[in-house]
Amino acid sequence: MDKNRGNGYQKKNSIDESISELMNNWNNRKEVLSTLFRQRDKDSIQEPMNESIVDYFHFLFWSNEREAPNMERCFDIIEQLEYKPMNLKERFDYIRKNPSHYHSFIQLSELYNEQSKQYAKRKLLQAKNN
Repeated sequence: MDKNRGNGYQKKNSIDESISELMNNWNNRKEVLSTLFRQRDKDSIQEPMNESIVDYFHFLFWSNEREAPNMERCFDIIEQLEYKPMNLKERFDYIRKNPSHYHSFIQLSELYNEQSKQYAKRKLLQAKNN
């Protein structure tokens, strides 16, 4: 799996369009993952979790109006992002190292929720300043 692209889609002309598509993908994949974890189907969990991790990575950077760098060298850049969840570096590192763990799925779900709030906050502040 290419760790820099999720599901083969590219960023659209608009960050909002790209993030909307990404969130739709996450919502669909989250339901599938939830079922797979309930069924304890570890063999089938790996691929959708890895895709969701890559997509979150793009969401994180796109919601900060930045291009996503190589995931392997991202941790210094993550510290520089203005809009991000608390303890992101540690949480994201855990998820990447343990994608088939249920706790990773829960953490990833929380990161998506928290980043959605950060993205909304950024949009509100931009609208207020314009």
